[in-house]
Amino acid sequence: MRSFLFSRNFDAALMPLCRNLSLRNGVYYYRQQINGKRIFRSLHTSDPYMAVYLLRQILSQGLSKEPSAPIIVQSNQHDFQRMTSNNKRKKPKHNIIEVWDSLPHQCITDQAWNKNRAYILKDVQFLGCKYIEDLSANPELIYNMLDKFRNNPIKQGGHKGQTLSLNSLKRYIMMLRQVINHASDMDWIDNKDKLISKLQLRKIKGFEASVRREPLAEPDFEKLFMCIYGLLHNDTSMLDTPCCELSSEERSRIKHIKRYPQQIAYVILLCLWTGCRACASETITHKDIDLDNKTISICRDEKLIKNGDKREKYKQLKTTDSERKIPIADILDQLGFCDYIRQHQRIYGNQAFIFEECIKNKTNRGYRPKTMSYCVNTLFKIIGIKPQHNDNYMLDMHSLKESFYSHNEMNVSRDMLESIAGQKPSSKSISSRVYNKQSFTRLPTKMIEAVNSLSYPHMEILFGK
Repeated sequence: MRSFLFSRNFDAALMPLCRNLSLRNGVYYYRQQINGKRIFRSLHTSDPYMAVYLLRQILSQGLSKEPSAPIIVQSNQHDFQRMTSNNKRKKPKHNIIEVWDSLPHQCITDQAWNKNRAYILKDVQFLGCKYIEDLSANPELIYNMLDKFRNNPIKQGGHKGQTLSLNSLKRYIMMLRQVINHASDMDWIDNKDKLISKLQLRKIKGFEASVRREPLAEPDFEKLFMCIYGLLHNDTSMLDTPCCELSSEERSRIKHIKRYPQQIAYVILLCLWTGCRACASETITHKDIDLDNKTISICRDEKLIKNGDKREKYKQLKTTDSERKIPIADILDQLGFCDYIRQHQRIYGNQAFIFEECIKNKTNRGYRPKTMSYCVNTLFKIIGIKPQHNDNYMLDMHSLKESFYSHNEMNVSRDMLESIAGQKPSSKSISSRVYNKQSFTRLPTKMIEAVNSLSYPHMEILFGK
């Protein structure tokens, strides 16, 4: 047997090597980088001094296995305390509030930012932990937070004693998701997907499923197309006599609709003939539209996002399948959409949103992409298509996407509709895989024919017939 005695200069000689050691399940492992990958090799010992010696053997002689001869290592108490204190050293943790404060907030007002920060403070209170690393180590804390939110009575306001509404719960979840996504981008946590999967409303104990959105019915299309025909010709007389009572906020949206009638009409038509979600249709820029080939690219430029381009950050696409290139329908060109794009581009430039003036904040400090959605919801209420939900259904701007599927299944296959709308393919057919790719430079002829064959009830009203 061989015996080794560590001297007092043990720190200076060997402590740098200890950074590559990690104790797992009572056994020391050697951490090594090979071809950019982190590999752990077991040293088959639980003694820290034996682990350091074996590590020296590996580094000096290139040995990949433990020496066959047994080794006895003698040390003193002073070296042992220094060794163990170095192993217990932990990385600094990141406070959830500090993670939220580090997010870019140039796109919203100070009032909105303070309101969102209050949601994060409430999240931290009910989570029971203030560090993002602690939440990552114990994802079950999210369940407790959601249950507490659901049973939390409102202490002030017009509805004292009631529990939080669905919209409030969604807001709390959305704020915490932003913190988790940012922490994952900064490599502070590893199990982002596991945390996000637990942030679901349906996983709250005793919480009923949310009311699903329904497509528009045939009478609704008659009212909608008559209203769009008036908006395209700057006729807003139908907004003067609403069929129901409106709140002060909804009355302010009426003024917005009267100020930009054509833009409101075109965003509805885009959702109907492209299957876009509300957030995607509102944040299309002029560089995403090719009028020569009549195509629209609904995608995000990651290079611009890293450079801090706030317009690219506003493009909230639901999944990677949502990134696509689709043709502009002939009916949109006939209704003057392409002419509107050319005129608007000359005024605002190639980098602007196609609905730039509609969503731009009055204080010039950012944008409000949801402005168009709110205006469309108010328009539905004025003309008799109520966006408020009851026990069975709800109608709002997202119902246009539901109508895109329900009213065109007879004319266009389901695979093609999913490809145009940017939804994850429900089948494994060839068309679903091909049409959802972004690699093609020229759109397939079948996709162009499918877009031009989309139809809705009472479509002739758009042309004054």
